[in-house]
Amino acid sequence: MSTDSNGLLLYPPALVEGQVLPAVRFASCYEFRIVDRRTGTKVSDFVGSMCALFERRVGTLQRLKLATGGTLLCWPIRYTKFVDPGRFRLVDTDIELEPTMLDMTDWCCPARRLVMRQEVRYRNQQQVADVLEID
Repeated sequence: MSTDSNGLLLYPPALVEGQVLPAVRFASCYEFRIVDRRTGTKVSDFVGSMCALFERRVGTLQRLKLATGGTLLCWPIRYTKFVDPGRFRLVDTDIELEPTMLDMTDWCCPARRLVMRQEVRYRNQQQVADVLEID
């Protein structure tokens, strides 16, 4: 797996409410191979392609309750993310996967200089990814 998304969860240190950050486009190339354990023959693979982030808007600085306990002041940064997942190949059949639009919120916390939570909304369902540990 390789990605050209360096700094994706990092934001400039001097954010302000209402600030609009430019759109970003990047490639995320990955290939997964599924192999039959008995024969060692490749059964399928999955190849990904690209993502684009629309303009990102900085909201009001708020206190965020962290998954690890405690709170931090963080900026909610909202945007739409376009993901073109590429294709899935099963035996000898290619299946093009449908591109997806996601509503995103990154919670950028200046004290940590990192996004400590990312919220993803797709088809009225929300998923949350929290940072639990920083090495």
